Amino acid sequence: DGLGRAVAVGAISYTVVNSYGTSPEVEFVYDVECPAEFVPRNKDGEVAGFGLYTMDQVKELVVGEEFKTNCAAVTIDFLIRHGQITPDELPCYVVVLQSLHSQFHY
Repeated sequence: DGLGRAVAVGAISYTVVNSYGTSPEVEFVYDVECPAEFVPRNKDGEVAGFGLYTMDQVKELVVGEEFKTNCAAVTIDFLIRHGQITPDELPCYVVVLQSLHSQFHY
């Protein structure tokens, strides 16, 4: 398939609140580098579509309603880890970090 190996880079955690109640969620996060000619294909029906965007475009899209909540969280984690979101440009940087790593109390 021409893809590099997926590298485990961490996890995010958050609480989902819906009509069924609340539920703790953990998403394990992996990075994989794709060659420029790679064309992703949706094989499980869970993806609405694919697009190739610049980092600035992704930053704009992630604050809108283009992403599902959990996908936005993983994308924000990526942007932070790659220096695309910094404390200098985001006054609530620490709050964002904390929201990506919720504590669960059982």
